[in-house]
Amino acid sequence: MSKTTGFTTAIGGPHTIGNFSDTNAGDILNYPYSYDQDRANEVIFQEKLYKASRDESFKLAETRTSSLYPLNTNSNSSFALARDFAEALCDMCVLEGQLEKKRRDLALRSDFNLCDTYKLFLNLQMGKPGVDCDDVYAAITQNLEIEISKDEVFIIFYKVDKDGDGYWSYDELQQAFVPRENEYAVLVNSRGGFYGGESNLKNYFEGETRNTLKRFIRALCECEISVELIRQKISNKL
Repeated sequence: MSKTTGFTTAIGGPHTIGNFSDTNAGDILNYPYSYDQDRANEVIFQEKLYKASRDESFKLAETRTSSLYPLNTNSNSSFALARDFAEALCDMCVLEGQLEKKRRDLALRSDFNLCDTYKLFLNLQMGKPGVDCDDVYAAITQNLEIEISKDEVFIIFYKVDKDGDGYWSYDELQQAFVPRENEYAVLVNSRGGFYGGESNLKNYFEGETRNTLKRFIRALCECEISVELIRQKISNKL
């Protein structure tokens, strides 16, 4: 039998959340592997160290190559292109790492779950085959009240829409929102919906959870735009 928590919905009824009987809505889960500030600072430090090491390696490789093989104009251009390509890949990895941190922050919000997130983007229109681009724009701008352009929504929509059918499926939403690290993924995937009978989407998720969700969506948008700019930069040099 499922258990209920001590917190209530906006209309006064208890949430049923499976085995999470001692967890309140909006709590930050304190697991040994939680992404605390010390770990965040360490990641920032490691990124700076990695960039410095990468730049030094590029300079060393360029010096060695120049001394071993006299460069003509074409070979010098090819080396520069290869270096730019490697730098672009490294930059993409950094961007994805920053986005993954936002996924983990979201996973640690105890009332965040995929079921309610899917319903929020679907605008409770459960008969539809999936979430279309207009649904995403409406959910982001009207429900979550994020300032975002239609072009930006278009970019993130087609990033998540892996099969290109014009809809976000539940599985595609899961791939976009669930952290890659298994411990965090288990947290999210093991949760059922909290707000089953709630018809007002404004009441979905506690205040700080909604703010964390907003930060993730904004980071997803910025990440995809930055990656697209990097792709265009490389394409223009080919």
